[in-house]
Amino acid sequence: IAHKTGDIGKVLGDAGIIDMPNGKRYIGAVLVERPHNDPQAKRLIQEISKTAYQHFKWYQPRQSFTQD
Repeated sequence: IAHKTGDIGKVLGDAGIIDMPNGKRYIGAVLVERPHNDPQAKRLIQEISKTAYQHFKWYQPRQSFTQD
């Protein structure tokens, strides 16, 4: 994971490039507006990140079919 965090009191953010064990890669970014320095925002970003990771871990794109 290569990422950059940001914190300006009322907003917390994290953005990064995530390399999956299957060789795939995705980019994620989350910004959360919060009461000043509320620690729950960090936990929310962690849960969103975990959910996205689980989605992409199991995601299989549909195969496209071409007409002859």
